Amino acid sequence: MPSPARPPVHRPLRRAIRWAVLLTGGWLLLSLVVDRVVRHRLERAAQQAAGGSYTVRLGQVRAHLLRGSVEVRDASLHFDSLALDSLLRGSRAGLLRVHADRIALQGLSYWRLLRHGTVAMRAIDIQAPTIVHFMPPPHAAADSTTADTASEAMPLITVDTLRIIAARGGTNDLSG
Repeated sequence: MPSPARPPVHRPLRRAIRWAVLLTGGWLLLSLVVDRVVRHRLERAAQQAAGGSYTVRLGQVRAHLLRGSVEVRDASLHFDSLALDSLLRGSRAGLLRVHADRIALQGLSYWRLLRHGTVAMRAIDIQAPTIVHFMPPPHAAADSTTADTASEAMPLITVDTLRIIAARGGTNDLSG
């Protein structure tokens, strides 16, 4: 017995399906590229803002193109051993080690990030950060040669609202 004939699929329907597949694939590819570029630019701007004695690490970075937001999972800021030696000699006021489970950047200006390398956003939510402050020993005299250059430098990161949710912290006194 012959099999029933399949109804013909119209060309406009095939064309629409092809366009839908191409657009979906293009959107996914664009999302992957944007995630990588945004991650690189965010990491570079944060590293520049933190300074040479700190290392910035970003875990998973996910950019939401339509919302203008970025979500970072497992972010950390660590200082190097030379910074600790400097702290023990008294040339620093203190050091920080920071880890955050989640950082949400809302209202991110992709234009300023991609064009100028600066991070400008409406709000940052930092979820469950752990902040550890390392204090210098009391005998270490503060070095008068370290200047506060924050007011002189162009801001690399600007934000209107900062929300810190469920923070933990501590202080390490290095006086022994």
